[in-house]
Amino acid sequence: MTIDPPPIPVPGAAVRAEARLTSVSRVLTFGVAALDAADVASVAHVASITLPPRAWPPDAPSVALACDPARLPFVEAMFDVALVALDLAQPQAFLRELWRVLAPAGVLIIAVPGWLAAIRDPRSALSSRHHSRASLARLLDAAMFEVAAERRTGGWHVVRAVKRDGLAPVGRVAAAIGDPVAG
Repeated sequence: MTIDPPPIPVPGAAVRAEARLTSVSRVLTFGVAALDAADVASVAHVASITLPPRAWPPDAPSVALACDPARLPFVEAMFDVALVALDLAQPQAFLRELWRVLAPAGVLIIAVPGWLAAIRDPRSALSSRHHSRASLARLLDAAMFEVAAERRTGGWHVVRAVKRDGLAPVGRVAAAIGDPVAG
């Protein structure tokens, strides 16, 4: 899986605002770090996956490492919040892996480049990997996330998504509640 550096500054303030971090938050970050030193010091634990690894303040309860985003070295349900701000060439395996490491009430805050980001930096390979609101919603849905909130800032889509449990009504129950997938 390839991770490309973002073409324009990532909307870090928008990502942090959506995260709603607390002193007991266990946070996983990817790509350009959306957290500053004060954020890192204010949460219970931060794991940062960056290429190359970025060192956090030595007294902060955190770790920075490089690994394959499709095979994260963490146990299931380890994190409360995942902050993602990068351009992914193959997002589906990565999103499913995020679903695995997020706690049942886990929240994914993802910032991905839109058309404006591709236009602002024609040198990047974004022309084939930008995301529309609809394409991002489809990717998240396929990975069992539900969009809770979204906004656009600086050419990026910033989305707050929550985990779905994967259970959906079927048969007569689905038909009774008007589910279009009733079968």
